[in-house]
Amino acid sequence: MSAILGRLIDQGKVPETALHMLLRGYFMWQAFRLRRGLDPATFLQLWQNAPLMSEELSGVQGPEVPVEFFERFLGKRLFAAGAYWPTGILALDEAEEQMLGLICKHARIQDGMDVLELGAQWGALSLWMAEHYPRSVIISVAENKAQRDFIEAQSRLKGLKNLQAFAYDLNDFNVSTEFDRIISVELFNHARNFLLLAQRIAGWLKQDGKLFVQLVTHKQCANDIKYLPSLGWLHENFLRGMILPPHDLPKLLSAYLSLEQDWALSGRHYQRAADTWLSKLERQEMQVLPILARVYGDDQKELWYRRWKFYLSLLSALFGTHSGEEWQISHYLMQRLSAV
Repeated sequence: MSAILGRLIDQGKVPETALHMLLRGYFMWQAFRLRRGLDPATFLQLWQNAPLMSEELSGVQGPEVPVEFFERFLGKRLFAAGAYWPTGILALDEAEEQMLGLICKHARIQDGMDVLELGAQWGALSLWMAEHYPRSVIISVAENKAQRDFIEAQSRLKGLKNLQAFAYDLNDFNVSTEFDRIISVELFNHARNFLLLAQRIAGWLKQDGKLFVQLVTHKQCANDIKYLPSLGWLHENFLRGMILPPHDLPKLLSAYLSLEQDWALSGRHYQRAADTWLSKLERQEMQVLPILARVYGDDQKELWYRRWKFYLSLLSALFGTHSGEEWQISHYLMQRLSAV
């Protein structure tokens, strides 16, 4: 079925309404199946001898897609990890600001702290922190040179003097400096050896330092991307290396980090962001097709436009399952243990 579906999507022969209904039904079925998924402890044990990070760290891989493509449909801050829509917030740019502010509130960041962000993507959070905490030193670690260069350019444009950006493979990353806060947004979704990652991070924290993590989780069971539609291009270019841990995962990292507080945000917030991204992408079709032509080739631009639309539709369906109560956005604040 997946092979047939893939061909129909590539040919543009699946009506939008039918596609959305198919995806919603698919994830409701998978949510039922996950009632018998792996418990958190078993899930963690499966990866105890794995390398630190997935070989495909970034959630979106394949040919390098330039920032100008993402500028066409993400919000002004280019935050690619959902958004937060409390009552009264209607615009994507506002919802981005709300999420960035909520992250820093949950992380209990104060001006003057030394902060390390791991997996900074296009630097939305790092730049926001540098602007709002001018006496802090912000170290931003991106996954590739293009992201690092963009963060540096934005920092210069904004006249920020307290932000430094780097590009590292986190399998090899190490630092001698200790930090008051370490921030990770969806990085753990691409981890393999969670205990090793927790151990390393704990060693980079000051004695009273804390780790803040945002994760895409399932409310109860551990799962990876194998349950998603088996479309080769989807896994190879968008979802490679992604794992969706259970919400309780951080409680199993207590050898190095103690859980101080956790929050579960409805998947509806992410769903609304994905719907808004999709709507913007559709309105920008004529502008994004030349960009996709440079990345994938002129004969492939419309194909990849449809695939990007499918990916955003998939995110919407995933996070909208059971009114956003199945897959969710999880926030955690963890304290370094004194013995580390």
